[in-house]
Amino acid sequence: MKCTAKRIIHWEIWRTNRVIYVLVAAITICLTWRNMMKTSSVNPTQQLIIRQELREEISWINNTGPPMQEKTVVLLIANQRSGSTFVGEIFNQNPKAFYLFEPLFPFTKQCKYLEIERVDLLNDFLQCNFDNLKQAYVNAFDRTKFTDKDAECMKNNICFETSHQPLLKNYAKICEYEKDENVDKLTQDGNLKFDPESPACGYPLNTTILGQICKTSDIVAYKIIRLCTIENIELIYKTLQDKGVKLFVVHLVRDPRAVVASRVNLKVDGIRLHNASAETNILCDRYNRNMKYVSRLEADTGSNIISDGRYLRIRHEDFTVNPFETAEKIYRFIGKPMSEEVERFISKSHQSMNRILDRIRREDEKALLEKKEIRNYTRSKEILHQMNNPFGTTRDAKEVLTKWRITLPYSVAQLVQEKCANVFEMLRYKMFNSKLDMVNLTKTYF
Repeated sequence: MKCTAKRIIHWEIWRTNRVIYVLVAAITICLTWRNMMKTSSVNPTQQLIIRQELREEISWINNTGPPMQEKTVVLLIANQRSGSTFVGEIFNQNPKAFYLFEPLFPFTKQCKYLEIERVDLLNDFLQCNFDNLKQAYVNAFDRTKFTDKDAECMKNNICFETSHQPLLKNYAKICEYEKDENVDKLTQDGNLKFDPESPACGYPLNTTILGQICKTSDIVAYKIIRLCTIENIELIYKTLQDKGVKLFVVHLVRDPRAVVASRVNLKVDGIRLHNASAETNILCDRYNRNMKYVSRLEADTGSNIISDGRYLRIRHEDFTVNPFETAEKIYRFIGKPMSEEVERFISKSHQSMNRILDRIRREDEKALLEKKEIRNYTRSKEILHQMNNPFGTTRDAKEVLTKWRITLPYSVAQLVQEKCANVFEMLRYKMFNSKLDMVNLTKTYF
């Protein structure tokens, strides 16, 4: 009850502040256009065009968009190194979507550490409430002692700025159009550039403007790897359901062998087994716990994310082999059309290396027909060279499916198969019976 009362008071304060903000913004707009029409060197035709764009871009001041009850909110959850960066781009590249990449980065990957705090903050995010973002990040870093050097969450009020270019572009539209010098910042395609050094519209981002962009977007999506249990999501789902918010959960899974291979520190002369063993225990425990919880929800006759049709499990491998079909499946699941921008992104990301894959496949088939041993280790040098950015989104996704089979020691693969036996059965992954079986890329494993 105390928590509820505090949230009500907090909401009233926010609403009062928003009224003040709208009045200040309206006065600013009037003064901006008066000065602009008097002093701008832009010709009258351009002024009319920019005036119309301004009205459209800041329409959120008078119309905050559809209420949260009518908004599509998507939570993409995955384990680390499961391909979630690429999958998340199908929302990031959608101009009608508000997308945040790893907003829970300040919280440790250890599931039980600051568990309540991260769930509470995510609950706010899913309702486009970023008022507590700054303080929550400060508290999390203070407790975890994590470094913020790479993510710069506290400095920018978003984590990993390079993963938020579409958002920053929208942010610049709203913020910069209210300033006199906005015309000079127009790029050739008529859009405003985000200036990180701008005193008023740079970093740190204004959380009020973030909230407004979120609320006026057709789709709100978050990519999360630091929320370890679906049980936590079910608690959030019930809270949002009581408020009428439509939450959809996309659960991305990947072959545990591939995840372990991607996580551990591989050496030229092999892998440090104790690292692989620790990662395997953590990963398989998490997989088993979540799979069992989903099974319990499936058997439950009450309202939950499964029975309400709000949970979709996607295998990384299926998305990799059929990206268009799987992306369309995700968009059908949330009841939205897939934009042309998303289609172009997927096409561009996969075109670059398909020729290499086709050549390697033909070589494999030829070697098999000639009864020669398929030596993937030599050809893997070319493969690994093309995949030198582990966090990129333009790598050929199909090659990701085979890389771990080349680099992972078979002893580690056996360990994962033993620890995750139930997961392999539930997610329909095939086990390898020998090293030769594993490195033979003509054999599929899913």
